[in-house]
Amino acid sequence: MTQHTAGPWHYNPKQLSIFADRSDREVTIAELARYETDKEEVEANAHLISAAPDLWLAALAALSLLSGSIDAKDKEFVTEDLMRACLRAEGKKP
Repeated sequence: MTQHTAGPWHYNPKQLSIFADRSDREVTIAELARYETDKEEVEANAHLISAAPDLWLAALAALSLLSGSIDAKDKEFVTEDLMRACLRAEGKKP
């Protein structure tokens, strides 16, 4: 299975696109539809999409914690990562 483009992903509101910043160039991940959608909805979708890599990693860590694959002492770190990812998905600064 091919891996997704590594994060972090960013939202460019001027171009309505999601991109990953590489040392030599920006990689476009997605372009948002320019339909007659409510601007706030487009923004919310963009934040959710751009947070996808963080949400994925936080979900894997939470799953590891719940399954006992990682030590319960790491619960605080897993919880903080999950909270930061959720805040990014909501368009808030973590």
